Parts: sequence; structure tokens; C-alpha cells
Amino acid sequence: MDTVEKRLGLALRAPVDSLVTDDRVRMPDSVSMWDLPQSDRAALRGWGMPSDMAMAPDPQLGVEPELTPTITSRYERRLLSADRRLYRLGRWGRHRLAPAIGALAGDGMVFGLSDAPLTTADLPQVMQAEYPDLDNPAVTYLNSSVARFLEVAWRWRAASRIMCELVEAEPPFPGTRTALAERGEDADAIHSAYLEQCEQVWERTEVDIAAVLAAMADIDSMTGPDGRESCWVELINNFPG
Repeated sequence: MDTVEKRLGLALRAPVDSLVTDDRVRMPDSVSMWDLPQSDRAALRGWGMPSDMAMAPDPQLGVEPELTPTITSRYERRLLSADRRLYRLGRWGRHRLAPAIGALAGDGMVFGLSDAPLTTADLPQVMQAEYPDLDNPAVTYLNSSVARFLEVAWRWRAASRIMCELVEAEPPFPGTRTALAERGEDADAIHSAYLEQCEQVWERTEVDIAAVLAAMADIDSMTGPDGRESCWVELINNFPG
């Protein structure tokens, strides 16, 4: 096992406190009065949220939960009822239309909340053929508690940075066969060696992604009460995209 895999294993087992960075987004003082389990409030105050991930932290300042779920179908009703309220933690992405991240008042479960379901018809026409059966409900599951959400976030932050070393290890494209042949080089042999090296990097990345997902499943269920996978699964599986 090489250094990358050893470091990855350590990041997935290390105390969360050791993974928290000084540039984290700190939570407002009002968190101490949020209607959440004590362990969730302690995690928010102690760890904060990573500031440099795909998610965009933007915790609310007030004491009363600000978010209301959009309930349009049985998919959302399996997770929440329309009368529930959630504390805003940020957005699941940097785009202004990305789902909000909400922590359920009284319970602490964490969800992604959109204003409306996302279907194929909502996509730009050029993308509709690529996602012909898209049907994302307006409420999606993330984690069973805020504390577990934050632990997964910090561990994924650390793991993804280590895994980037594998992606960077992919060899540079050697050039087209025509260009190589014009220089008198064995184009087929060079391309075969290049693809073999790339394949090794891809295989290692797939193994590491599987290890990360297994570690995350040990922390928390990666399947929501509605039977759908947590948003984390798609995010991690799409690494490094």
C-alpha cells in the first residue's frame, strides 16, 4: 500500500478535530439556541463547515428555523411533511439555484431543499437527451444528523484532496499517432503504454472511492428513509468531476 492509500486511510479514521481547518465557516452564536440535539449543536460550534468545498456554507443567524420544504409528491412526503421547519446551513453547490442545506428542527436530520422538483423538462434542451428520465424531488436526503453530516463533510474534504494526487499522477497525453509517427517514434507502443498507465490510475481511483463510500456508510446510513441514496453518494462517485 503506497503513501496515498495510507494517508487516505488515516484521514478516514482520524479524529474529526484533526481534520478541521482554520479557514472553516464558523457558526453564529444563535446555534446554541437552535432546537437541535445537543450533539448536533456541539458539532456545529466545534467544527463549523468546510469553506472550500462544492457546498456553500451560509448559516442562518436567527434562532427560529427559516426553511420550509416543498412537498409536491410522495417522494417528498416520505421524508418530510409541509409543516416541518429547518435551519439553513448553506447550499449544496455554488450555483445560486443549488438546493439549500437544511437541518430539521427538533430532529437534526439534514436534507437538500429545492424550490421545486427537477425534471428533464427543466434542463437546457441540449442536456435533455443525456438525462431523459430525470426526476429529482424537491427534498433529498443527506444525513441522519447534523453531527454526522459535518463528519462526512470534513472527512470527504480531507480524502478528496489526497485522492487528487492520483489524478495528478495520470501521465500527460503523448501526442497524436500522426505526430508521433512523423517524428519516427513507435506511436502504437507509446499510446499503449500511456493507456496502461491511465488505466492503473483509474483503477486505483475507483478502489479509493469505494473505500471512502464504505467509510462514510460506517459513519451514517447512505440511504434515506425514502429508499434513495444520500446526495453524498453521487458527489463522491463523481470524483474528480
